[in-house]
Amino acid sequence: MGPLPSPEEAAQYQFTVAEKSIVEETMSTHLIGDPDTVTEGLRHLQCRTGADEIMLSTRSHSYEARVRSLSLIAQNWATVTPASGGRDGLTR
Repeated sequence: MGPLPSPEEAAQYQFTVAEKSIVEETMSTHLIGDPDTVTEGLRHLQCRTGADEIMLSTRSHSYEARVRSLSLIAQNWATVTPASGGRDGLTR
């Protein structure tokens, strides 16, 4: 697998019916959106599974975009997710 296309290149790609099916099935387990949407999805995942650890993976056309994506989620997670031992239950 080579480098991922830019968002503009990906938007121009014409999927076959079979490719669309694969993409839809694969994407059904992905959390996509702004930091609030993704954080909410991660919190639901944590509640459903009882996970005490979640690993994130992001696919992007550039290293900088991956770092930014993960940084935004990390910042948002730290401001809204309950933490053990805190007086108000929130990490700041």
